[in-house]
Amino acid sequence: MYPQARYAEDILTSAFRILEERIRTKITASPASHGVDLVQEAFHPKTGKLTFGKTEAEREGLFHLFRGSILFLRNPPAHRFIDEYSEFEIFEMVCLVNLLLNILEKSKLK
Repeated sequence: MYPQARYAEDILTSAFRILEERIRTKITASPASHGVDLVQEAFHPKTGKLTFGKTEAEREGLFHLFRGSILFLRNPPAHRFIDEYSEFEIFEMVCLVNLLLNILEKSKLK
């Protein structure tokens, strides 16, 4: 892997760290809460502290979007070196994190 690819991977990891910190702050979660457990605490359609969306199906979809992003995009570079994505694809993932941050900002405490 080229050094610039490693840098892009670090940017992705940092973007997800920012997302998790903002979720923790919004729901006043413990610093020990992270990953899918944090998403569960924040966005679970029935038990989560946050709500966004007009229907139950939308809220469930949002929960799965956040959960899937953590599992599929955040976890690999957080736990191992990845080489399956180009720098541009990592940029696109950071754009998704930005969208999640915007949705988080619009979410309301229950």
